[in-house]
Amino acid sequence: MTFLSMTIYAIVSSFTPGPNNIMSLYYSKQTGLRGTIKFCIGVALGFFLLLLVSNFFSNTLYHVFPKVQLYMKIFGAIYLLYLAYKIGTSKGTVAQSFSSRYNNIKFGMLLQFINPKGVIYALSVVAAFITPNLNISPSKLS
Repeated sequence: MTFLSMTIYAIVSSFTPGPNNIMSLYYSKQTGLRGTIKFCIGVALGFFLLLLVSNFFSNTLYHVFPKVQLYMKIFGAIYLLYLAYKIGTSKGTVAQSFSSRYNNIKFGMLLQFINPKGVIYALSVVAAFITPNLNISPSKLS
């Protein structure tokens, strides 16, 4: 059941638009697939690093403060509902163009660490599905 829940959550969260999706779409329209592949690789690498950092952070908190898991889930859920509300009630704005100097691996990676959707996703997935099922304490990692 946990794997099915995690899979459904991952699929739904992966296809909602975020800054990396919008910028990838814009760059691919401007430069084609070959021109935006570096940015897309950077996004993937950045998200992988974000998941690693989130896993370490969540695992450490879970072992140091076991009761914090419930609060992390509640905060994540409230924040996602807040984002959904803000998106639903926002007025459309004029389309903005992105500078081509950001179409690279480095910026794609850095974007993940300032992307609220990605951070909340990583923290909630790790806190809800990975950390409770992981049997390794932080002291055994080093």
